[in-house]
Amino acid sequence: MEYFERLDGRFFLTGHTHLQTIQRFGSKVYCNPGSVGQPRDSDPRAAFAVFDGVGFELHRVEYDFQKVFKLMDEAGFNDYYYGGLKTGARNLRKLDN
Repeated sequence: MEYFERLDGRFFLTGHTHLQTIQRFGSKVYCNPGSVGQPRDSDPRAAFAVFDGVGFELHRVEYDFQKVFKLMDEAGFNDYYYGGLKTGARNLRKLDN
C-alpha cells in the first residue's frame, strides 16, 4: 500500500506475473490482467481485463490450446515450454502423457 501512496494516479496496470488480480489500496486500484498464454494460477483459460475508464473487469475465455501445442511444436519448442498451457501450472512443466 505504501508503494501506491507515493504514486500519482488512481489506476495501475502491470503484467508478467501471469496471475490475474484486482487489488484496491485506498483510492488506488491495481490490476494484473493475467495471461492469454502461460497462466500460473491453475486455470488454463485465457485471462484478460477490460478497463472502461471507471474500473477494471476480469475475464476468462476458453481457447484451443491443442492448436497452440501443435504450432509451438512445429516451431521447435519442447513441450516443457507449452505444457503449462493445459493445466495453468505455476511453473513450466512437461506434458503428462
